Amino acid sequence: MIIYFTAAVSLKKTYGENYLRIISQLESLGHKVIHEHITDIPLAKIFAESDDEKIEYYKKVLHWISKSDLVVAEVSFPSTLNIGHEISLALEKGKPVLGLYAQEKASPFFQGIRNDKLIYSEYSPENLGDVIKKNIDSLTNLVDTRFNFFISPEIERYLNWVN
Repeated sequence: MIIYFTAAVSLKKTYGENYLRIISQLESLGHKVIHEHITDIPLAKIFAESDDEKIEYYKKVLHWISKSDLVVAEVSFPSTLNIGHEISLALEKGKPVLGLYAQEKASPFFQGIRNDKLIYSEYSPENLGDVIKKNIDSLTNLVDTRFNFFISPEIERYLNWVN
């Protein structure tokens, strides 16, 4: 599966080691993880970008979320606008989301969200592998299957009408 990983870039010094452990665990399970926008880009570069570059970056994020099968977010720092927006986008697109937070770093706001495609789970360095495996297995059952087919204009009008 293709997994889009997101986390607070501004907290790489604090949680960066956890980010790398999460990515490593996901890759060890055989998944392709889109993470370079978090792990490889210095924070100073992001803030130095022009408006056009920021627009292009946002478009890339939309594309990465769209092409992913599910999203994993490290959400130990609960007041991150970008991560919340990315999670909302993923859920709007029907993507299952795993929100991982370090021990005792839960967000009451996230705990209040009721969505069948969102799992919000605590982890520690000791149990990270088990937490990821268990929750990814659960979310895998929620991944939509894409099925393309052609329909007549009449059926399209009817579907648009009932929708």
